[in-house]
Order: sequence, then structure tokens, then C-alpha cells
Amino acid sequence: MSKLLAILLSTVITLQSVNINIADVLNIGELIEHAQEHKEEFGDNFFQFIAKHYGIEKALHAGHEDHQSSHENLPFQQNFQLSFVFVLDLNSTSFSYLKDFPLQNQQSLFFYNTPSSNVFVSGIFQPPRLA
Repeated sequence: MSKLLAILLSTVITLQSVNINIADVLNIGELIEHAQEHKEEFGDNFFQFIAKHYGIEKALHAGHEDHQSSHENLPFQQNFQLSFVFVLDLNSTSFSYLKDFPLQNQQSLFFYNTPSSNVFVSGIFQPPRLA
């Protein structure tokens, strides 16, 4: 059960990382059905169908009003772009005050004492020995 859950979650994370929604996956049947309609009506193969709906011929094919309702239900129609730009500019002169900071001789505030008892003295915590 835990393996199935791990596979399911990794699949969901992978699909979301490439911006594929669950609604897009559910509309794959609509994509295949519409591609078959284009094959019957226009004689298009699958690559021509993809070019007409997602590629360079999309503007030319948008004029067909008879398929407008089925065009709205096709998957992968959303446009989403997200970019992050991270710039880190460290100027070496901005940290020059650290070099001139005067250090004074200060007494140590560290008072660590070695423990006087050892828990490993008893035989329970000893590593195994060769016979």
C-alpha cells in the first residue's frame, strides 16, 4: 500500500512539475476523439492535427467555428510561465569593515568538563569481540 501511495504521489508531483493538470489528463480522450474527426473530415494525420491546434497553424485553424465547442475542451490550452531570477552581487569593499575590527583578549566563557562516568563500562554497550 505504501509503495502504491509513493508511486501515486511521485506521478502527481512529476505531472505538476511539467505543468500538466489532472483536467488535462482527463481530457486526453477528447483530444483523441477530435483528432479522429480531423482525420475523417480533413484527412489530417496526428502531426498535422497537433500543428493546427497547438502549433504554427493554430491561427489559420481558429476560423473554423463548427469545431469551436470541441476546441475549448482540448487539453493543454492554458499558458503559464513562471521565472525566477536570483542575482547575488557581493562587492568586496562592502565587507572591508570586518578587517579593521579590533579584537581584544577576552577570557574564555567555555567551561566544558569531561564526564567522569562512562556508560560504556558495562558489558551491554560493548562492541562484539572475536572469539
